[in-house]
Amino acid sequence: MKTALQLRQERYALVQEMGKHLDFSQPDNRTKHAELDAQQEALRVQIEAIERQEKIAAELAEIRNAERPPVGDGHEAADVRSTDGYKKGFDGFVRAGEQRADLSVSADGVLVPTGFQRELEVFLKAYSRIRDICRVVPTSTGNPLPWPRMDDTANSGSWLAEAAAMNKTSPTFDNVQLGAYLASSDAVLVSVQALQDFAFSPESFLTEAFGVRLGRLTNKAYTVGTGSGQPTGLLTALATDGTRNVTIVGANANSGNAGDTDINSLGSDDFDNLIAALDPAYRVGATFMANQSTYDAIRKTKDKYGRPLWQVSLAAGVPDSICGYPYEYNQDMDLLGANKKPIIFGNFKKYIVRDVLGISAIRFNELFMQNHQVGFAAFMRTDGKLLQAKAFAVGVCPAT
Repeated sequence: MKTALQLRQERYALVQEMGKHLDFSQPDNRTKHAELDAQQEALRVQIEAIERQEKIAAELAEIRNAERPPVGDGHEAADVRSTDGYKKGFDGFVRAGEQRADLSVSADGVLVPTGFQRELEVFLKAYSRIRDICRVVPTSTGNPLPWPRMDDTANSGSWLAEAAAMNKTSPTFDNVQLGAYLASSDAVLVSVQALQDFAFSPESFLTEAFGVRLGRLTNKAYTVGTGSGQPTGLLTALATDGTRNVTIVGANANSGNAGDTDINSLGSDDFDNLIAALDPAYRVGATFMANQSTYDAIRKTKDKYGRPLWQVSLAAGVPDSICGYPYEYNQDMDLLGANKKPIIFGNFKKYIVRDVLGISAIRFNELFMQNHQVGFAAFMRTDGKLLQAKAFAVGVCPAT
């Protein structure tokens, strides 16, 4: 099988060839471009799958090889959940519902082993792209947590004359209140026969099921959550702020095609305007985020000098970019359309996610036994809040 690097080189060549067929006024260019685009997109999916698998394997190997924290440093509870005895006890809980006295129990179930928890977090990041690039803060209790936020972008230091007093300039301070909303994976049903016949621990199956479900659920909440019984989504908070919208103008200036309007396309002016809307202090580490379908359209768009807006990367671990900035997919973002918000640009470290205690699991021994099945569910307590609206700019399509 070809390596990710070899596939990247093939994809780079295809993208270079695509650039020669962006003039759709020429016969057959549109068909050729679409054909090449389909080939490079298939390679992109394959590359991402290989690199994601390599990343997961590396992270899981690191988890399994990590040293346990020493007793007495405040990590005693986590240390207990890292022991082989705890893992065996949890395996017995999963397979047969055994409730050993040495298992850590929370109000909503048994706390999962440390390795299981970290493997779950790998899947949570894979299916919650905001979580992968925002700031995540774990806490040991779910009490309301005031989190300070500061805006110092208008201030700087000053030059002083000899023996002169320094100026006194205060940043703007306030805080956001982080709660602890309860998220459920819903019941994962497994037949009794499957549990009995698992040649390996069923933890691996449950890890993926829990991680995928909770990842999709929380990603939507972190994106467009209402703040009522769930986190306040980034776009929801920015809409409340009301000052971060950038009106989309479309790709007509790039393509010369009257059909590329401000409600069905994005052009170079849109990306320039989104970047310009951010204070330079927040552009370092900034990222574009949009639905994959939006990026599919962007791959066909050139800048004013005839160069593709979308720039493919050859280096492993270095993402493709748009106007020099990386981008992330988020399937909970709007598609292009009237009054929609299809793209956001910003420093996602200014959105904070709070996780409480750890992920707990529960086993339903009898509820589904009429079908000779056992149910499992995972619960996590989490919240998300915007820290700094000025760190983001949202592209908004006009109404007509």
